[in-house]
This record gives sequence, C-alpha cells and structure tokens, in this order.
Amino acid sequence: MNEQYTEEQISFYCSLIDEIVQKTEWVIERGQFNYSEHPLELAALLSLRQMMDLADGISLLVKHYSNDAAIPVIRTLFEVSVGLEYLIKEDYDKQAAKFLFFYYKMQEIELLKRKADTPENQKLLKSLQSDENVARETIDAVTSESNIDEAILSLQETLGHSIYAEAAEYYKTANNKKREKWYSLLDGPLNFRELVNKVGMNSRYDISYAIWSGQAHGWDIINRNMVFVNGRVKIRAKRNVIGSYMNVLETIMILRRVLMLYMSKRLLNESADFAKWLFDFNRRLEADFFKGE
Repeated sequence: MNEQYTEEQISFYCSLIDEIVQKTEWVIERGQFNYSEHPLELAALLSLRQMMDLADGISLLVKHYSNDAAIPVIRTLFEVSVGLEYLIKEDYDKQAAKFLFFYYKMQEIELLKRKADTPENQKLLKSLQSDENVARETIDAVTSESNIDEAILSLQETLGHSIYAEAAEYYKTANNKKREKWYSLLDGPLNFRELVNKVGMNSRYDISYAIWSGQAHGWDIINRNMVFVNGRVKIRAKRNVIGSYMNVLETIMILRRVLMLYMSKRLLNESADFAKWLFDFNRRLEADFFKGE
C-alpha cells in the first residue's frame, strides 16, 4: 500500500474523531447553562466530559497506528455511553442523584483512607504494611495526611443534601454487591450486562463488547499480532489501516448516538443548530469515509 495514501487516510480518520470531540465540548458548554438551575445536570455533563477525553485519546492512538492499545479505551467509552443512556432514558433526576451520590461517596472514602485513625485508614495501612514492596516513606505519607478535614466535611455536607436522601438510605442497608456500581443503587441493574439490557443494546454487548473484551488482555493481543503467510509465521505490520478504520468508526458511532440522545432529551432548545452540524457531518462521513468500501 502507498505509504503517503496510508498517512492521508489516517489523518482523515482522526479528523473525524477530532471534529466530534469538539462538538461534544460544544454540547457540554451549552449544557452548563442549565446547571445553575438544575444541579443534577452535572451527572450527564460529567459523563460527556469523560467520553470526550476517551475519544480524544483514541484519536491520538490511531494517529500513531496503536490500534491494539485503542481497543480497551473504546471498550471504556462504550461502558460510559451505556451509563449515560441509562441516565437519560430512565427517570433522570432519580438516576442522576444516585450517580452523583455514588461518586461523592467514593471521594469521601478515599479521603478517609488518608485521615489517621479512621477505619478506612487502618484498613489501608494494614494492607500496605503486609506488602514488602511498599516503602516506609509511602506508609508514613498515608498516616500523616493533613488539611483534608475541610474537604471531608464539605463532602459530608453535600452527601447530606435532601436530593441524595433516598440513595444514602439505600447505600447504608444494601449489601456490597448492590453498591459496587452507581447504577446498582436503588435496586438498579446489578452488573453491566443487565445495564445494557435496560437500554436495549444487547446485540452490541454480545458482538462488539465481547470482541473488545477478548482483545483487552495481553495474550490475545500477542496472538492477534501473529499472521501466517505461506505457512510461515510473521508479525503483523504496524500500519494497519483496516484496524484504524474500525476503531474510528466505532468511536464515532458511540459518541454520535449519545450526543443525539442528550440533545433530544436534555438540550432541546439547542437541537436545531446541532441537527445542522449532524446533517453535514453524516454527509461527509458517507461521501468520504465510506468511499470505495
């Protein structure tokens, strides 16, 4: 294959991701206007922000032909997108409240691990002391953390807000399995498979997600880099344009789907401008990205 043509293809593929990342940032900026009047909007905006970062990372990996390294990131992007769909399609305020409660709670737990004499700190300290590879300086740092009382107090005040009361009560009494993920609170899906079922994306889980999961581990990646030519084993060429093509297409499909859903459900007043951009983006995608396929 002509190397210059390959470079042009990769550059074009990545420009598509970069464009939809920029549009995601635009959507987040518009969504922030609603945040002051509707604090629970933060849950969806945080999810979009994470998706934007992940897609940006995929673009960088594809630019360097690191297609294997992009697979786990695409897998994570899909996981976040399914969670965001669940937020938007279900009772948004209820789901957003348990989403924010869960992550505030996780932050509180992490801070308490660094505060001396708390049960969380003692548990962490015991674990560190039992590991001969942990330096004494690391253990001392864990037991001498200061200036976190204010942060803990602020988080606890936030967690005590009435909008989190239902999630907080459930969290106190639920077993560990029912509070491992934010979406499991308040008798939500217990695992990602159930979450996917809730948003009606079973085929994506059974096909795409299963493939990504199978490619996310070291041996699978090593095995996929072996190719057989005339009965002899060779190492697959790094510049795998087909791999780049598939990674870019998956990334665009995931982001485009959630952006369309968010605009139609949470930001309807801006949907006209978004629709114009989307029409033009899809036209160029079909005319250029799929040419010759």
